[in-house]
Amino acid sequence: MFEAHGWGALTDELHALIVAGRLEDAIGLITPDILDTYCVTARWDGLADALTARYDGLADRVALYSFVWMSREQRERWRDVVNALQRTGTRA
Repeated sequence: MFEAHGWGALTDELHALIVAGRLEDAIGLITPDILDTYCVTARWDGLADALTARYDGLADRVALYSFVWMSREQRERWRDVVNALQRTGTRA
């Protein structure tokens, strides 16, 4: 997947670092541009808008898979995001 975005050489470098147990070094190679290509990044108070901007017209619902293992604070924050999405008509 990295090759499709011009980051093909990064694959081998990440693999070598991970195999060597140098996870922090591998993490350091992931730039904000790379992260934003594969993830929606936003502050909690802007996450609903960011999800809508990224997936409007592409997805008709949002699902969380690890809700059970989240802390109470994380669950409350996600509830706020879900409520904001539902106010815009998104099925969450």
